[in-house]
Amino acid sequence: VHRLLVEARFLGDEEPSTEPLGQVRDAAHRLHDDLLEHLAYEEEHVIPMVLDRVAPDDQVRLLGKVVAENPPELVPRLVPWMAAAIAPDHRVALVEDWQRSLPPERSAQLIGFLREGLPPDMWSELSARAAL
Repeated sequence: VHRLLVEARFLGDEEPSTEPLGQVRDAAHRLHDDLLEHLAYEEEHVIPMVLDRVAPDDQVRLLGKVVAENPPELVPRLVPWMAAAIAPDHRVALVEDWQRSLPPERSAQLIGFLREGLPPDMWSELSARAAL
């Protein structure tokens, strides 16, 4: 997608055409579809295995490592994106794990990122189910 965007930018200066932007659109759609397929596979196969076989404290530690690999300014956007990509039951479990295992100020910060970044209907359901 990035390569096609760069090409569209430079080709657009030389030859006005909708073709380069059409290629970007098509690549973005493929990326979207591939990502959703990947997340659905994880949701169905990987997450249940992790929940069954990895202790909650280890889950938190591993998630912390994943999040720590991202630039701090990305975390407020990454947390809602990640939570929106999983099933409602797993979203509730995620928040409850944060509340149980993280310092209260860190848990509150992450929940604040969810409040700001999730769609209103998703936040409403999560806040009701997780008693936020």
